Amino acid sequence: MIVTKTTWRGVALAIAIALGMSATVITPTPAQAAATIAFTSSSAPVISGSATVGSTLTVATGAWNPAPTSFAFKWWSDGVAVAGATASTYAVRTADVGRQITVTITGAKPGYTALSRSSAATARVTGPASSTIPAPSVRYEREDPSLEPDATVQVRLFPDFGGIDVQDANFEYELDGSGVWIPSPYMTVDIDWQIIPIPAGEHVMSWRVAGTLNGKAVVGAASPREAIVSRGFPTQTQPTAKVSGSSVTFTWDARDALNGNTGAAGVFYGLYGVPGIVADRVNAPIAGSLTFDVGYSTTARFYITFAELGDNAGWGEVSATTGPKPSATQLLKSTPAPSIVGTAKVGNLLTVRTSTWEPKPVALSYQWNRNGNAIPGATDATYTVVPADAGTQITISVTGAKTGFTSVTKTSAATARVPQPIITGVAPTVSGVLKVGQKLTAKAGAWTPLPVTVTYQWKRNGIAIPGATATTYSLVAADKGTTITVATTGAKPGYPSVVKTSAGKRIA
Repeated sequence: MIVTKTTWRGVALAIAIALGMSATVITPTPAQAAATIAFTSSSAPVISGSATVGSTLTVATGAWNPAPTSFAFKWWSDGVAVAGATASTYAVRTADVGRQITVTITGAKPGYTALSRSSAATARVTGPASSTIPAPSVRYEREDPSLEPDATVQVRLFPDFGGIDVQDANFEYELDGSGVWIPSPYMTVDIDWQIIPIPAGEHVMSWRVAGTLNGKAVVGAASPREAIVSRGFPTQTQPTAKVSGSSVTFTWDARDALNGNTGAAGVFYGLYGVPGIVADRVNAPIAGSLTFDVGYSTTARFYITFAELGDNAGWGEVSATTGPKPSATQLLKSTPAPSIVGTAKVGNLLTVRTSTWEPKPVALSYQWNRNGNAIPGATDATYTVVPADAGTQITISVTGAKTGFTSVTKTSAATARVPQPIITGVAPTVSGVLKVGQKLTAKAGAWTPLPVTVTYQWKRNGIAIPGATATTYSLVAADKGTTITVATTGAKPGYPSVVKTSAGKRIA
């Protein structure tokens, strides 16, 4: 969401680029034997064609000895693999504007080790040919004039096609002079009233129209850059509900769902479907819980909104149904709270300890909880701590039941917060002849706890080599006089990833 502001200062943007990687899962199975015959010579591929949107790039594979029986192709945009781009040609996309294109070819021949070569990068991709489409008229407005000056605003856009028959027209916007144009999520120019989910903070913004003309991509002139400030774009959150007899406790925490929005110190809640209780747009903290006695056999719907109202609001809802009224008239005499035995650490076993419930016999059932929320399926007297528990506190609720008596639930004190589990690993080693044309082989070090998925990335002078993500790497002319390393990344569900890098190898 965006609001107008008369001043602006530059905002630094960081772009994270994730390289495509192949993965190997370390298991105690023996490695397969690799091919031992290498290609005598090969050429780096060469890209021809214009690096402009809508143009087609073609790769020439060059001279190889012996000639491969097949080639595989993989195209990259600023080092990021382009999904589905595996042909010898590549159609330059609008998303490539400002980026450099490379291609990796892999030659294959029976009895020979497959060899990959990467091309030089193209010039940075430029946009499609501009048409004579005028810049759109842009107006930033508050959604609700009664709100304060810093309230959420909307942007109104009025296209002018200058008499040109543009098909599939949509608005695009640029933030902070980045040169990257982002399509509007509304995907049409027919909706002039638009709310744009941009990051919280100060920005400058420009708009233009994009589409196709006679089957070719075209863009119009850009509107003047204007200073704006965004209050963030709230998202959905998920409240929880816990039923106890005729009461329901609703719990929520909308802080993360604000998504940078600064327009809410609390929420509005509503409770619906409960006879005798009227609650609509009632103020409450941004995180908290409320308990309502809604009666037996009742379905209660709890709904919250936060940040601005209307289409800009964050929201969440949950429903819960209470059971029928019990017929028991007696009360249990002894209902002691349980305790937990064991250390709350991933992989450890926790055990519930209970004292005597009276009058005997009393049937006990168990429910383990994570930060007060029931853990699905965790209903035994023991519980093994899992990675999902990291950063949370564990409790156990024990319910005593006896025919003719009212059931009672008692919950233990919470454990200490479960520490984040970690992966440990040893740096990989590199073997092979350190000369151009030779193959280097990486051997991953030991990782625990198994199984750990390990991925590889070869680097030249500390910079990732596009496409070099296998356990082996064939040295090319560009490697001469440089230092080659291989980085291994260990990953395991629920654990932070860990990177270990080999010692450097100087290539003669």
